[in-house]
Amino acid sequence: MVTAFCLEGEVCVSTTNRNFNGIIDKGGIVHLMSTASAALIEALFLLIAAKVKK
Repeated sequence: MVTAFCLEGEVCVSTTNRNFNGIIDKGGIVHLMSTASAALIEALFLLIAAKVKK
């Protein structure tokens, strides 16, 4: 069950190909990505956030 939405003007990533029209994308752009790629990007965001927090 999909519990996240990509609203108008947002760019989102999905690791599932079950993006039926209107379920995930509510006007935004959804990119399909492997779980490994998504995990890498999340790790990079966390590293950047930690450095900015200092």
